[in-house]
Amino acid sequence: MLVGGGAVVGYLVGGPDVSTSFSDDGGGVAATSSAPEGASPQGAGAGPTATPSAPPPSSADASGDPDVDPVDRSVSYTYASYDAAGARVEVGAFIQEVVETGGTCTLVLNRGEASAQARSTAVPDASSTACGALSIPASDLAPGAWDGFVTYESRTSNGRSDDFVVVVP
Repeated sequence: MLVGGGAVVGYLVGGPDVSTSFSDDGGGVAATSSAPEGASPQGAGAGPTATPSAPPPSSADASGDPDVDPVDRSVSYTYASYDAAGARVEVGAFIQEVVETGGTCTLVLNRGEASAQARSTAVPDASSTACGALSIPASDLAPGAWDGFVTYESRTSNGRSDDFVVVVP
């Protein structure tokens, strides 16, 4: 796949004095052959063999994947509550219609000027991407009602859940 323009060039060699080259400058593939006069482009019975050439430049990130603009995705929280036994606020969430690795889920709780966050690495499942349980210890939260939401960010997707309220006793 060619991203952001550029040229692709390669060579096929059909024998000691026969070569075929191809190139693609974004406007289609062009092929040329050369052989000594009277020689066949396929050489003396030997089939074509590939000769490596340098790969074209591309706009790629460290993983080698082409750069893409992230797609907005729907983030859903499955529960948001205070866990008295664990003395923490816990929230579960997932990202619909995307199955991928490498994303980060962030739980954000706000109360007045105070804010607390928890992050997790999302994991793919059969038809979505799961955040798992995001939790913030009660020792980091003052008693009262906290407004919250979950965000998801990856190289290809991002999104934000609806807001919810969790009460810390």
